[in-house]
Amino acid sequence: MDLSDGVPTPLRYLSIATITLAVTMSSLDNSMVNVALPAVARDLNIPPASAIWLVSIYQIALAVTLLPLSNLGEIFGYRRVYLCGLTLFTISSAAVAASNSFLTIMLARCMQGLGAAGILSVNIALIRFVYPKHELGKGIGINSFVAASAFTAGAPVGSLIIKYFGWHGLFAVNVPTGIVAILVALYSVPQTPVFARPFDLGGAFLYSTAFGLLLFTFNGFGHEQSWWLLAALVLGTGVFWWAYLQREGQKPTPLLPIDLFKRPLFRMAVLTSICSFIAQMSAILVLPFFIEHIGYHDPAVIGLLITPWPAAVIVTALVAGNLVNRFSAAQLCTGGLLLLAAGLASLALLDIGATPLRIACSMAVCGVGFGLFQSPNNWALISAAPPARSGAASGGLNSARLVGQSLGAAIVAIMLTEFGPNGAPSVCLFLGAAVAVVAACVSALRAEAYSTKSNEAAEAPMVSPGANDSRTGAMEPVGLNDVIFKVEAQAFRDALHGKYSIHDMMSDRPPPGDEILSRAKVLVTTGLAGASEDDIRMMPNLSLICCIGTGYENVDIPAARRRGVVVTHGAGTNASAVADHAVAMLLAIMRNLHMFDTVAKQDLWRGNLGPRPIPTGKRAGLVGMGAIGQRIARRLEAFDMEVSYHARRAKAEFPWTFYPSVLELANNVDCLIVAAPGGGETYHIIDDQVLSALGPHGFLVNVSRGSLVDTPALVTALKSGTIAGAALDVFEEEPSIPSALRDLSNVILTPHVAAFAPEVHAVSTKLLLDNIEGFLRCGAVVSPVPEMRDALALKS
Repeated sequence: MDLSDGVPTPLRYLSIATITLAVTMSSLDNSMVNVALPAVARDLNIPPASAIWLVSIYQIALAVTLLPLSNLGEIFGYRRVYLCGLTLFTISSAAVAASNSFLTIMLARCMQGLGAAGILSVNIALIRFVYPKHELGKGIGINSFVAASAFTAGAPVGSLIIKYFGWHGLFAVNVPTGIVAILVALYSVPQTPVFARPFDLGGAFLYSTAFGLLLFTFNGFGHEQSWWLLAALVLGTGVFWWAYLQREGQKPTPLLPIDLFKRPLFRMAVLTSICSFIAQMSAILVLPFFIEHIGYHDPAVIGLLITPWPAAVIVTALVAGNLVNRFSAAQLCTGGLLLLAAGLASLALLDIGATPLRIACSMAVCGVGFGLFQSPNNWALISAAPPARSGAASGGLNSARLVGQSLGAAIVAIMLTEFGPNGAPSVCLFLGAAVAVVAACVSALRAEAYSTKSNEAAEAPMVSPGANDSRTGAMEPVGLNDVIFKVEAQAFRDALHGKYSIHDMMSDRPPPGDEILSRAKVLVTTGLAGASEDDIRMMPNLSLICCIGTGYENVDIPAARRRGVVVTHGAGTNASAVADHAVAMLLAIMRNLHMFDTVAKQDLWRGNLGPRPIPTGKRAGLVGMGAIGQRIARRLEAFDMEVSYHARRAKAEFPWTFYPSVLELANNVDCLIVAAPGGGETYHIIDDQVLSALGPHGFLVNVSRGSLVDTPALVTALKSGTIAGAALDVFEEEPSIPSALRDLSNVILTPHVAAFAPEVHAVSTKLLLDNIEGFLRCGAVVSPVPEMRDALALKS
């Protein structure tokens, strides 16, 4: 299934249904357990501070496994992790409902937290693949809406269940919901792309231990553990975090998304989220005790008095999810957090005997504020990550929430111990208000990265270059323009040096200042580095995106069109070089040149190497028939090879045989050369079926994008003899090359150098200069991407 722009309806509705059912379970579980804490403490005859452990142990189990499971989701598919988590959550809920001892309940709650981690580690990532890109904010808004709805129902429903069925019934309600969600998920949740790399078991152990010790340290302070235990926890936390960062800090895709924290918008969204959830949890856990203290003792009444908070979140979350297209996330989040602070302060000031209306108004202000914050902040966080790191971003989002909630729970436990169930609530509510103000200040720091003006421009139809006065009106002299580079590309930098002011926007470099981003009109990138909607939003004056090379698969073209940003690429500049390299690699792997070279240099003459086939007279298949594919075909004809191809459509102007599918093509050729563009439409188009069809005497060459070939399937095929050999210039996780490929003798590898030629650099550099100078002088570009050619022609 092509997930490049969501799944089709009605399957989308069923996918959302199971995701929202799972969110409903986890939200109901949390809100009902919070309401039940006084009843559980009385029934089990434990102190109120100890009852907090029912929340804390669940959060710790959830937190320490969240990122490892999100990483497994990226490697093995979000569907598998989601289904496993959903099943475990349902089973453990039944176990809690059947338990009668505090220890047994704690163990079952721990397993419930592990199941919830399986759900929450990938739920936002699944939404990203279920919804079209332009509706992602809507999808996240609906997710927040459902979570808030369940949370709203949790307070009154949980209170009624406790009143009539006891608190065990709170967990039993998850069982039928979970069974329905599992059945729907088995049918509707799509298989998402997987990103081939090994699971780092050692890194996962270090991370989970470090994070678990950190959370136990928080709770240890909250529950006034002995000084020696606290000292051991602090020391252990420091040692394991140091060991983890030493091991994982330089990896391209670490378990803890250190790579994403280099992105300012992601970093600020996480920090804001942590602060906001400290404020929220500081209030939520003490509200049942607080409402009892001011004169309301009926559990059903307590639940109803808390209801206006999540009820207000319901309405606000849906509205806020749509407002991200009109206002910046920083503006919405800052305003929402200030409202949350005001609501918490007003609750803290309530006197004994306060009227239900007065309580409801304060609760509603808190709900509106939190709802206005949550959806935009979640949108900002997930949008700041590239698609390949969606799982890590989703796990990071939920980890931030759990860190905040754990700190909030620790604060509540400390206050309950110090001031008792009557005095602690007011102190906690005032502290929550103060932390909400801090969160608002943190959120405001990212305001410069977004502007209302740029968001309004995002809604405008595509305009002719130069027509938008706010961006290109006066066409400043060329020498005064800033150019942002998202790639190293030293040869291209040298060509622009002296004419432009060049700045870096790469993950391993300090980001450009807000002033530079606000005035820069040109972004230079590649198809792999791309340009996300978030990149475009950060540059309100952006007018032109230039891709070096033919590919542009990771550039958000719809977002560029909405902003009136023109996108160009190096169409045809590297076609001859890549074609030459592809034929050279085919010759090398068929003739086994790398092994013959090795034995000759070791003075082994031919060693034990047998005779090798020649390309002459063989059948060659091309996946892709663009400029590169056409040149490869002509070169292969010189070897008297029979050429066939697969492309989006048959091309009558070519004499070669067309096959409507890659599988049919592979069944009828001796070698397969991949020269198609990357992107969701061609993701893993070369899979185990295609490799099997190619056969034990077949050879594979890939000079396009690593994402087109299923790497684990290729490794298996090479090891088992399913195909004879492969030659690869591109890889799925560049610049990382899987060790499984490097260790094989029937593979030739080159480090993405097919177009690495001085002739290509000269032509590509001239094209880049022509595009930039022509656009800034008169609004004309030489090589727009196909999606923009018709629009530019109509407006010229």
